[in-house]
Amino acid sequence: MQTIQITGISLQELQAMLNESAISAVKKVLEEQKKPSEWEDISIQTAAKEMNCSTRTIKRRMKELKIQGYKVGKTILIQRKDLKKFKTPAGL
Repeated sequence: MQTIQITGISLQELQAMLNESAISAVKKVLEEQKKPSEWEDISIQTAAKEMNCSTRTIKRRMKELKIQGYKVGKTILIQRKDLKKFKTPAGL
């Protein structure tokens, strides 16, 4: 473990600097957690809302682009990363 010697600032100033750094680090982590994961499973209803189209269009595009979905109960799920295929020129 290294020792760092800091001179010229008070203990309160050092604590304030450390608090600001900690708060900044926590905010950064929270922002990263807000971003949806590309591996996240979403329903075709959610996909349709995000793509601004109908669920029927999503199902048709899944069939055309050979995108695997799977059923959980009555809900059909796909991975968020597969929505990128919908946006490519080949997927339009």
